[in-house]
Amino acid sequence: MSIVSEYTKIFQSLKPELDKAEIKRIKYLTTFIVGEVVALSLFLGFLAAMSRLLPSALTLVFLFSFMLVGYLSYLTIRFYKEYIKTNFMFKFLQCFKDIRRISDENSAQIFSIKELEASNLFSTFNKIKVDDAFKGNYNGVDYKIAEIKLIEQGDKDSTTAFKGVILSVPSNKTIKANTIIATKRDMNIRNYPTGIIASIILVPILICEWFLSLKFSSDIDNFIKLIVLTIITLIIICSFIEKQKSMQTVKLESTNFEKRFNVFSKNQVEARYLLTPTFIEKFTRLYTAFGTNKAKCSFYKDFSGNDRIMFAISTNRDLFEPGNLFTPINEPKYMFLSDFTSIFNMIEFFKLDEKTKL
Repeated sequence: MSIVSEYTKIFQSLKPELDKAEIKRIKYLTTFIVGEVVALSLFLGFLAAMSRLLPSALTLVFLFSFMLVGYLSYLTIRFYKEYIKTNFMFKFLQCFKDIRRISDENSAQIFSIKELEASNLFSTFNKIKVDDAFKGNYNGVDYKIAEIKLIEQGDKDSTTAFKGVILSVPSNKTIKANTIIATKRDMNIRNYPTGIIASIILVPILICEWFLSLKFSSDIDNFIKLIVLTIITLIIICSFIEKQKSMQTVKLESTNFEKRFNVFSKNQVEARYLLTPTFIEKFTRLYTAFGTNKAKCSFYKDFSGNDRIMFAISTNRDLFEPGNLFTPINEPKYMFLSDFTSIFNMIEFFKLDEKTKL
């Protein structure tokens, strides 16, 4: 029985429960709409107070009330999302057979920082946030999936190194050298410092501005600081160039693919052996299925020495949701199926019983 047929069968068996859940969804939605109307009214009141159409003493009252009601509206969406996941996610997942959702308290452990660094697919990060995570086996291939956000958290601010879905499967070919596919102009790879490109561009500009403002006859200390900053910048640039040299750019026969992606590898011959026309076609289908033009992939050995393949598809879409506040829950959600089937089509390519047919 196909996945769609299995999903339809499960959906029909849950119809009475889903009809009750739809009544609850309408209540949640009504609460959300009322909250939004109140929040808008409070915001207009804040603007009126700022324009002195109302007593200025009310400015902070309107502002804090607006923020509070806005936050409560956000919680309405969040609570409904959790309600649907708690009551229906497990039941709908049964149409995929051997799969399980990792509990929220354990989801952050599905991919360790060490494992993600081994793939060389991301820039530096020190914090992992996981929305949904799954483990399973499809046609003999074990897999791990996570809707994830990688963050470089600083003392004062933070930078997002990656946001989207990550898929990891064992490789059905021996990998001797790391090979990476990345979207053109994506520099958040190979464990580069997050935001390094901005730093390389910005620091020399600041140096030039500082240099032009100096009075060398009376500002020797600043001149010394300038020299130190210049040396530091050169070290950063040289380190960046050295990392670039550690992997070679691989040229492939597919010109359309090369227009969209860069391929880096420590072994040109092995890279061409791995990146067959069939693989490229499957990879292209995978990222287009998620409605994004930003994706990357790595063939690598993990920290335990196992051969693995990792895919990272950047997207801001909320994935793997069996329902949401703004659409009826008692109607089929084929987008929920599509998120998984797109991944399973990629996994199909790595069936363990076809080790010689990449």
